[in-house]
Amino acid sequence: MFFLILGLAISNGSVQHVDSPIILDTISIKIVREEPLPYINHVFAQPGDPSNIAKLLHGRGGIYTQQSQAGGGSPIIRGFEANRILLQAEGTPLNMTIFRSGHLQNSILWSPCFIEEVEVSEGGRVYNEALGGSINFKLKAPEGKYVEVVNHLESATRNWSTCANVSWDSTFAGFSFTTFGDIRAGKILPEKGEKWLRNWYVVSKDRDYAITNMNPFVQKPSGYKHLATFFRKRFPKNDLWAYATATSNIPRYDRLTLEKDGKPKYSEWYYGPHLWAIVKNTYSINRRTDFEGMAFFYRESRHRRKFNDPWRWNQIESVVGVHASINRKVLQSGVLKFMNRFEHVFSKSYQENIFTKMRHSAPTRYPQQGTNVLVSHISFEQKSDLSSNVKAYTNLVIGGTVISANMGESKVFYPFLPDRIFKAFASWGGFIGLMYEEPDFEAGIVVRRSFKFPNIDDLAKVFDSKPGTVFVPSQSLRPEIVYSWELPIIVKPENFYVKFTPVYQVLKNRITAVASNDSILYEGEPSQVYYITNAQRGEAIGFTASLKALLWEKVDLSASGRFLQGTLALPDGSIVPLSHVPPPTALTSISFPLEDKINMLFEWYWQDAKPKSLYNPGSEDNLEYALDYGLPAVNIFNVGFVITMSSKAFIYLGVDNIFDFHWRSFASGISNPGRNFIFELKFKI
Repeated sequence: MFFLILGLAISNGSVQHVDSPIILDTISIKIVREEPLPYINHVFAQPGDPSNIAKLLHGRGGIYTQQSQAGGGSPIIRGFEANRILLQAEGTPLNMTIFRSGHLQNSILWSPCFIEEVEVSEGGRVYNEALGGSINFKLKAPEGKYVEVVNHLESATRNWSTCANVSWDSTFAGFSFTTFGDIRAGKILPEKGEKWLRNWYVVSKDRDYAITNMNPFVQKPSGYKHLATFFRKRFPKNDLWAYATATSNIPRYDRLTLEKDGKPKYSEWYYGPHLWAIVKNTYSINRRTDFEGMAFFYRESRHRRKFNDPWRWNQIESVVGVHASINRKVLQSGVLKFMNRFEHVFSKSYQENIFTKMRHSAPTRYPQQGTNVLVSHISFEQKSDLSSNVKAYTNLVIGGTVISANMGESKVFYPFLPDRIFKAFASWGGFIGLMYEEPDFEAGIVVRRSFKFPNIDDLAKVFDSKPGTVFVPSQSLRPEIVYSWELPIIVKPENFYVKFTPVYQVLKNRITAVASNDSILYEGEPSQVYYITNAQRGEAIGFTASLKALLWEKVDLSASGRFLQGTLALPDGSIVPLSHVPPPTALTSISFPLEDKINMLFEWYWQDAKPKSLYNPGSEDNLEYALDYGLPAVNIFNVGFVITMSSKAFIYLGVDNIFDFHWRSFASGISNPGRNFIFELKFKI
């Protein structure tokens, strides 16, 4: 993947929130300015970017991504992941009550084709679930009359994608289709890296066969397809948009590599088609008040079958919901928000014989008779000028949720679950920030309190996070709380920008899994029970840093890095490393013109090692998918060329992972692509 911190755009395109534009003929490279509060980093799509939004974000804006399969990518911000990160579209929360706490792959359902920019906010801000931060997808809007077409090809992922967008006055419509083949990993292995090779895979005919993989660097099966459509219409007082997306089956690659007694454990393990349909309308009541309404439908499923077992276990989840909020401007620069959200979860499960098609009931993932969830928030945000050089930022959020569920047949399979769940939670959060600002220098302090309510995934789901273990829920959970102290420092003389932000976090009631001496039968085999509970206390300290500079005329340098370490105190008093903490990373890129129509881009991505001792035991750090000593360090080098054919068209030619290293991201069960040749053609008429 080719990560570019610098914003590249066709010269007549639109790039916002920028300083110091540097014109390179028809290509404009602009230094993206990161706002000090509330820490919003603006990430723009670049030429040659991956067709998977999660891979596109990796290494940008303080984000790290984990992958369990090719059709995945779970963002991590400040040691928080999955339902502790808030996904948004145009500022409206997308998180659902079935979003899990381990690794969450739902961000891949958003096609880069329709995203104008991504706002990455570090730290909690307005809504529940933003413990680590939020990722807000800003979608494209109608602007004049044009047709835009993008075709993208990659060799190592066998990726082909096409995208077509049409803007006509106040209407925008788009379509994208992407197909990914089996990923080919790099051939230069780290020490003891043979564990990551794919030496066999399963084929099924009259029975299941484990056959030799003639090229063990090709990770079979890992390919999938993705289709998405987007429509937007702007009226004098309304902004209406609709988004619909669907995938093919997505192989769960990490589970398909597991063995038991020298044989494959699974013949099949895949996610069924993900479906997500959203309709949102924003209505301007008056110049100070807006109303937002959103309705959505979401469906996901899991399907698995053990080796030479004719019975396939199928679990299907569907969510329907509505969201409504009122945003009111108050005082001179304050915003008051009221938000309500309702969701209903349908969950069903059955086992099916692949030969006879006979079916019988099986444990559902969530309560069998359905779950209802109501979430409400009220928030106030204000920016004040205390003097010509001192600004104050304040935010207060008060929220509550009610969860009601009937177990139904779930009790038949798991008698230890209650007959019914009825839970209500309330909490508050916010931040206070002071910033001293000079033209070339800024510094300040920010204190935050963030919260996250337990959801139905925490309260009622019995599941196997990894082989031989099963997680059992608890109904005595409390909301998670995070306190953080941040000291942002920004130096920004002409053509130079440096930002350094140390952060210290205290975690209370972190929802985690604790090992017990109990065991139960899960999928027919004895499994150690891990109970979901609140930890006593956790601490983390780290920093993020970024640099952007114009070295000399038309030569641009960009660099960023992140570091975090933490510990967690369990209820028994033991101290363990904090989970979901990737190793330190750094990203450096440089861009310069070779001649009038060609711009060269070079990048160096560094990922430090993470030893076994820093993995959280029993968590979804997935030590079993690392090597014997943990995760090795890696240096990845990429190069690319942007060839400008006209003011409305360019070609991108690039090579990622030039030296063909075999590497993985932290907690991932699949290796990243090896040497990857990329071709992209984009034109606008």
